[in-house]
Amino acid sequence: MFLGQYRHRVDEKLRVALPARFREEFRNGVVVTRGPDRCLWVFTQERWSQLSTDFEKDLSMASKDSRLASRFFFSSASDDLPDQQGRIRLPEHLAQYAGIEPKSEVVVVGLNSRVEIWSAERWQEQEALMEQDPEGLIERISSLGKL
Repeated sequence: MFLGQYRHRVDEKLRVALPARFREEFRNGVVVTRGPDRCLWVFTQERWSQLSTDFEKDLSMASKDSRLASRFFFSSASDDLPDQQGRIRLPEHLAQYAGIEPKSEVVVVGLNSRVEIWSAERWQEQEALMEQDPEGLIERISSLGKL
């Protein structure tokens, strides 16, 4: 389980260190892809494999939205193995998508079964959105029957 938020700096080669507490779960590798909010989603190899199988099983390739979603997540995905310092390399196209530049600050966020990597500026915008109406947000998602 991934929890918390951690500030890190991307190096000149677009490498970012995973938080020490996350590294053991990523020992077999990571998959990084676009997230729908202009951030990067990071999955363990095992979780990515499960998501890929579920995706193919649950979505019809006859549906235009299914094909677009498939292209969105899979065409940009990249796998990697963390190095000895727990760093992963962000492919240039993914860094550009998320607004992450070499030597910039990022926020690595644990979200239970995945990790997100945000540019510091975009994460600040997300925090502002989350804090606008937390009670209303909880009420809206509780109507889904999950809380």
